[in-house]
Amino acid sequence: MNHKRKVLALAVASGLSFASMLSSANVTFMVAEDDMFFAGLSALPFTATGSAPFCGPYASCAGDYEFKTGSIHNHSKQPGTDSGNMIPGGIFLTVPGGSSVPAQATFDFGFSTNSFGMHWGSVDSYNLFEFLLGGTVVGSVSGTQVANSAGLMVSNGNGNFHIDRFVRFDGVGSTQFDSIRFQTTNFGFETDGHHVAQASVPGPMPMALFALGLAGIGLFGKRRRTMA
Repeated sequence: MNHKRKVLALAVASGLSFASMLSSANVTFMVAEDDMFFAGLSALPFTATGSAPFCGPYASCAGDYEFKTGSIHNHSKQPGTDSGNMIPGGIFLTVPGGSSVPAQATFDFGFSTNSFGMHWGSVDSYNLFEFLLGGTVVGSVSGTQVANSAGLMVSNGNGNFHIDRFVRFDGVGSTQFDSIRFQTTNFGFETDGHHVAQASVPGPMPMALFALGLAGIGLFGKRRRTMA
């Protein structure tokens, strides 16, 4: 096993072991320095810049945010500018700290899923990531939790960690989410490289009920024709 794969294995193991101790047991996460564990997820590409109401690749969105390029000191940091893992194209999502604290933005997939991944541009203690289903929060992960799981120094001050990490979140058991919320109480929350599992496929029971319903409609129609 080469050095890079060792680092990945340790990071993934660390993320999984720490995730099992989260207060929100509905979501686990893995942390690494590259996106190797995004396999099986589909990319949500950022192809243009813009601010609200522009939602990029998402079905709908709301809040204080901007799809942009370039870093601004004490405002936003383009992911990859320190780690060297910059996403080609340079467009990233930022939720800037402003007059309203906490600043936040919510993005809806348009379907329910149980897995999401992203490139976190600067893992800060004042960042919070939330998962929602039907408007209700079903899980959350903070910058402090991600930093601790990766063995990074945590700061509660205004300082920027200047670290990038790829993070994958997975719902535990039957936990699903249809939207994500980025929240910050300071300079900002920057991400790119968003990935998501495809829309959930109905399980055997819902499909069986659907088939039974179709059969019932067919029998009802046949009965009506017989009585006519």
